[in-house]
Amino acid sequence: MPLQDGWHLAEPLITFAVVGVLAAALWWMFWPQPRPSARVGADDDFGLLEVAAYADQLVVAIAVRRFLAHAGIRSTHATDLDARIRILVFAEDLQRARNLVRRAQDEPDGFTSPWR
Repeated sequence: MPLQDGWHLAEPLITFAVVGVLAAALWWMFWPQPRPSARVGADDDFGLLEVAAYADQLVVAIAVRRFLAHAGIRSTHATDLDARIRILVFAEDLQRARNLVRRAQDEPDGFTSPWR
């Protein structure tokens, strides 16, 4: 059977080219892209909140937050880029929260996790 104007050879090449372009477009859209590195100090801005304490374990951070809540101090926590956990309070409660945490660490039954 003779070839008709060479289209029998060109059709598979065009098909492979179209499939390749579609595959590349899908890969570009859905493949996870590397995230830009965080700028220095980007994780230091918490708005109205100040760092009252640091913890190395989430369990300890939750315990400190419960302790502060029992004393009437609202708090939250955030994780640093180096995986340390910051316990954050409002500025007006900062000194009181630090004093309470410091006293709790000095107690024999206080917090036992290493603090930075």
